[in-house]
Amino acid sequence: MKDWLDQLIETDATVLTANQRLAASLSAAVNERHLELGRRAWRPLEIREWRAYLSGRFQAATGELALPLRLSGRQSLLLWEDALRPDLESGQENLQALARLARETRDALSDHEVAPEAVASTAGSEDQRVFSESLRRYLARLDNNDWTDDAGVREFVLANSEAFDWPGHVSFAGFVEFTPLVKSFQSALESRGCTLLAEPTTRPSPVSLVAFTDTRAELRAAGHWAREQRERGQRVAIVVSGLESDASATGTLVREGFTPGWQYDPQSASSVNVSFGRRLIDYPMITLALSVLRFTLSPASSADLGVLLRSGMLGHQSDASRYSASLALHDVPDREWTPALLAAWQSPKPGSCLADFVDRLDAATASYPQRKQRVTGWAVAFESALDSLGWPGTASLDSDEFQLLNRWRELLEEFSTLATVSGVLAGSQAISRLAALASDTVFQPEQLDSAVDVLGPMEAAGQSFDGLWIAGLTDDDWPGTARPSPLVSLRLQRDAGMRDSSPGQRLDQQAALLRRLVSASPNVVLSYPDTEGDAEKAPSPLLSEFDLQAAAFADPGWFASELIDHDALTTVSEIAPPVSAGDRIFGGARIPELQHSSPFDAFAAGRLALSDPEPFSRAVGARIRGILTHDALCRFFGDVPGSDALRNLDDDELRQRITDSIERESRAWFVGVDETLRRLMQLEEARLQGVMRDVVELDRSREEFAIAAREETTTLQHGPVRLDFRIDRIDRLPDGEALILDYKTGKAQGFVRQDGGPRSFQLVVYSMCIEEPVAGLGLYFAAARETVIRGIGRGLGREGDFADKLSGWRGEVRGLLDSFARGDLRIVAQRPLADSMDTLLLTRLPELKRYA
Repeated sequence: MKDWLDQLIETDATVLTANQRLAASLSAAVNERHLELGRRAWRPLEIREWRAYLSGRFQAATGELALPLRLSGRQSLLLWEDALRPDLESGQENLQALARLARETRDALSDHEVAPEAVASTAGSEDQRVFSESLRRYLARLDNNDWTDDAGVREFVLANSEAFDWPGHVSFAGFVEFTPLVKSFQSALESRGCTLLAEPTTRPSPVSLVAFTDTRAELRAAGHWAREQRERGQRVAIVVSGLESDASATGTLVREGFTPGWQYDPQSASSVNVSFGRRLIDYPMITLALSVLRFTLSPASSADLGVLLRSGMLGHQSDASRYSASLALHDVPDREWTPALLAAWQSPKPGSCLADFVDRLDAATASYPQRKQRVTGWAVAFESALDSLGWPGTASLDSDEFQLLNRWRELLEEFSTLATVSGVLAGSQAISRLAALASDTVFQPEQLDSAVDVLGPMEAAGQSFDGLWIAGLTDDDWPGTARPSPLVSLRLQRDAGMRDSSPGQRLDQQAALLRRLVSASPNVVLSYPDTEGDAEKAPSPLLSEFDLQAAAFADPGWFASELIDHDALTTVSEIAPPVSAGDRIFGGARIPELQHSSPFDAFAAGRLALSDPEPFSRAVGARIRGILTHDALCRFFGDVPGSDALRNLDDDELRQRITDSIERESRAWFVGVDETLRRLMQLEEARLQGVMRDVVELDRSREEFAIAAREETTTLQHGPVRLDFRIDRIDRLPDGEALILDYKTGKAQGFVRQDGGPRSFQLVVYSMCIEEPVAGLGLYFAAARETVIRGIGRGLGREGDFADKLSGWRGEVRGLLDSFARGDLRIVAQRPLADSMDTLLLTRLPELKRYA
């Protein structure tokens, strides 16, 4: 390797590589060699990826050549979409994916010097005919506008090679195979007097082979091996086939072996550099930017709006108003929200974070002076809108985030260049185009201090390492399955020798790639897993080409497993700090019931204020149905003081009062609803008409009563515990005693459990706040399927022992509140998991049930 580098330096040669990664690696190697030779200053060699080199020649061309305008990759992709659209059904969802495939096929055809006429004459299927016609339209538009794409640039430079200056010495590095276009390039260089320098090749010995039970064990072992080599001062890399499919998981497993316990030191994660990044759109910062831009142009769902309200990357979060608004979204039917509707619905308090957020949305919307404009205008407008919205937040950015922000700005510049081939766009079209670019862009922050590189096979080809581990050598990828392009005749692809055109071509290509990789280091480990997930794997047949020596590289396992039995288990007290006077307790009258069934749930709800929001629904959910029923009944009985008044209402007046009560309470639910939701709300109103009529009929059939209170706000103070709540309804009977009722809209159930206790302590708590004697407690089920009162006491059953029952239940409530005040938060392992979903993450109940 050093002799070759010295030859390059001595002859001032230009190095053309098969990929960008190799170009960067060779540049670093040349600089290191200069330092080894004692030089403090030198003229750098030109080391570039071969396609980029030809593009550079094209851009630097001067003189008499009439150069066409070069389109960027983004621009050519948009041009391909236009070329494909006439032959596809309107609204084709995968148009962008088809355009990418068409562009890749066009590049492959150019690299193998296949003429467009041959594509047309050999087209056999409908897809091939569509591509052939689209290729004709695409090339015609390039020609008519004097444009060219990347493939055209390479063809132009080689066709006019005599007009360009070429170096005296050139070395091609990292090529597994030379396509016809590269061979033509080499011939053109030689015809201009250029000397081609041979790339050095070596054959290492020995090569180690090892099999692992599964992929996880294999990659952990590779990381452990890399750590041992690095401790000896070796430059090492790990090659993983199919890295792009799950680069994050691969990096995690390698780190687990390279730095056990790396999760406890986030900085150590950078010691393993996985070359394949993530799509730009998969980064939360970019996803949020696109989401909020969409919201300034078109309505958003409740779920999407909730994300924007909670995000710390938009403006500031100095108070809880935005979080509260996000939580309130769960209490209303899902709808298409706009900034104006959000402001009208919440009426944010001036100076609050929510008011600031709404003002920022207004300022962002003002950045769009035109409904339709060219992409250059939209790029400026989008950048201005994000500035107005306070994106990406007020927190300081780390290095990776700062690089990501710069890459986003570069993407906006690339987006602007689409104006050359694109007309005016509406805002929604512009956002979709920008999102497509973000989805098509792979980004990875630079990591300058990595100790080991994890590479794909093609990236590693041509590089040199002190140690190299090649993982995943199964027959799935080595050689794997040939996947010829569906857009071009298979016979034409095979005649041209195009990649993946036949099983034999695939086998030869992968065999050459493996030989190339093995020659990159004197210390090579080859490995394969016996299983991956639930699938069994077979070793690659290509391994038979090598004289392999068996070796054993142990899987270090999971670092966390080493902690088992390292220290004695510590028993954690299940007693929380006791309740102090003045502490706010959430949950109201539910707390004794929760304390009875699960003390931890009572602690989570009452003292931590944890709750599980209602799921978003376009329909009228159970919570909304319950709220509307409660409010409409409360309003109705405000004008009807008791049973006598109910009986005196004629049908017309009753119908009108019910209708008025429902409409006045449901009016707020109609704000900003679409036609579908409006119709659903109207159906709910019609259903509630019947429910309330049934309630009236039931109340008419009861003994005399007067309504003493509706939605009565009251408090129970027991020791340091203060519970605030509202009582749905209190009826006063002729003898002055009270009947406490609580409306329910679900399925009717009995009030007393089989063990004799109350199904709900809620009404018992209510009874403890009333001065007059209590005659009974009742659950008033008001639903379309059944309207009935289930309870205990006067006219509700078990009237004889009601006083004793109530006295005992009140004592039980006091005991439950005492244990709550003491901080009792025991976890009841016998409870079904379905009853503990709200706190499952905190209690770890599944693990407790498994190991207890």
